[in-house]
Amino acid sequence: HNSSVLNATDQIGIARQASPTHLPHRSKQIPTMSAAAARRRKQQQKRAAAKSGGDESDPVQIRLDALLQDPTLTEESVAYEALQLAQSAVRRNVKLGDFAKATEVAYS
Repeated sequence: HNSSVLNATDQIGIARQASPTHLPHRSKQIPTMSAAAARRRKQQQKRAAAKSGGDESDPVQIRLDALLQDPTLTEESVAYEALQLAQSAVRRNVKLGDFAKATEVAYS
């Protein structure tokens, strides 16, 4: 009889140890974002900014415009940089579906 009482007491003690009394309240926890979700969110924000922004917000186009106004464009390194920037601007506009702008950049 004593062993059964002791056994029951041990089981209660084990059950008390297994269930903590200070569980955090779920509604107060700050939701964490996985790295992949954060990356997707950042990409979506970047795409939205690219679609809403014009030439003023595009650093590639700003640099290309500055190079095309530069009188030292006759130097090979400067001309090569301008070519690379123009190709980048054309690819970007094609990706955004702005074919008229891509053509304008390619032939200006």
